[in-house]
Formats: sequence, C-alpha cells, structure tokens
Amino acid sequence: MQLDIVQLWPNPDLPYGIAQIMIKDADLLPKIRIAHNVSQRGIGISLHDAIQQTDYANLRLKIDVAHIARLLREHPGYIEDWVLYSLDKRTKGGWYLLEKSNEIGALNISCSRRRFQSLEDAVANFILKELESHVGRAQKPD
Repeated sequence: MQLDIVQLWPNPDLPYGIAQIMIKDADLLPKIRIAHNVSQRGIGISLHDAIQQTDYANLRLKIDVAHIARLLREHPGYIEDWVLYSLDKRTKGGWYLLEKSNEIGALNISCSRRRFQSLEDAVANFILKELESHVGRAQKPD
C-alpha cells in the first residue's frame, strides 16, 4: 500500500473560512510537554490529568498544527517524548506514530494512515489527533 505524502492537516474543528486566532508559544508549550509529563521520566501522571492541567480542552480550537510543528523544530526533545509515548501505548485503539516513515494512523479508523514530509509535521499531527481522541471521549455524554 502506497501512502501519499501530505503537508499538514488543518484543525478539523475549525469551520472553513474562519480565521484562526493563534495562541502564544508559552501557552502552547505545556500541551506539547504532555507526553513527557505522562512518562516515568516526567511526573508520571495520567493522560487525562495532563490534558486537564494544560487546559487543552478550552484552547483546542485555537491550536494550529503548523504552530506545533514550528515549536517542535525549536524544541526537538519533545519529538522524542511523543515517539516514546506512542511506542509505550498499551491500547487497542487510538493513534500511533511511526518515526522512521514520518507516518501516523489510527488502529480503529480505516484509511487513517498519513505520511508527512518531516518528523516534526508527523508529530504535530499526532499530538492533535491523540489529544482530540481523548478529549472527545471525555466530552461524550453517558
């Protein structure tokens, strides 16, 4: 199966034609640090708690994948945190990240595999998809 190379996925929750208000780097960096915080190298908290601590749910529509990719280029150590996070996941669902091929996908979504031109772009998209998958589950009514 050959995968198409894509640039970046836009924020799917932002209506077409609506200008996106950028958030400050200092406000976005805690969201990028989530993978470190849930690891044993960090503070070892749950992903749910890490997402809540960063107020991701309230800022998510302002987060742009290109902004994340730029910050990952400036702070490459966070890329390793997300690669390790993906490798360490013990789940039947959710998103995965393949470092060698700059690829992301979801185990439970057919045709979800996407390959990117750079690892930073792949990780940026993985971060948004992974966090959205957890926020979406948390916000569904019982």
